[in-house]
Amino acid sequence: MKHPSPTEAAATLRDEFLALGWPRSAEVGQANDSYAANPALWAKTKRDAGELLGVWDPTKNAWRHPSCQFEADGTLRPRIRELLAALAQIPDYKSEADSSGWRRTFWLYGSSYSLAGADGAPRTPADVFADDPDSVIQLAHSAAHLDPNSCW
Repeated sequence: MKHPSPTEAAATLRDEFLALGWPRSAEVGQANDSYAANPALWAKTKRDAGELLGVWDPTKNAWRHPSCQFEADGTLRPRIRELLAALAQIPDYKSEADSSGWRRTFWLYGSSYSLAGADGAPRTPADVFADDPDSVIQLAHSAAHLDPNSCW
């Protein structure tokens, strides 16, 4: 059995995430009471300011926004900016280095034993953020200061 290349595996995972139906920019703007003629502009402004994570959907030529950033009513969670700022301390996760948003999204949806539940099973930052943003933000800060040689 042939194993997929890292690029193929990432593309498959990206497609799985996009199939979740994450909201587009206009939907995000509308949910956050943007009264602009173009509600998608609200999302772009927030993305540009580091207050919202968007991922580029090459199949639709549109920005999509991971759902972990939003309350049940679609409004932006208040500490998402703090989380994105913590992730931006990691050079590869700065918006300039991750212009499509996928590196940060893969981090958010990757399991971590650092966030394990009471049963010891790993959980994703995306799953934990709503109930415990402090732990997720701290994990991002820790990742930024991790010495890659310390694991040898």
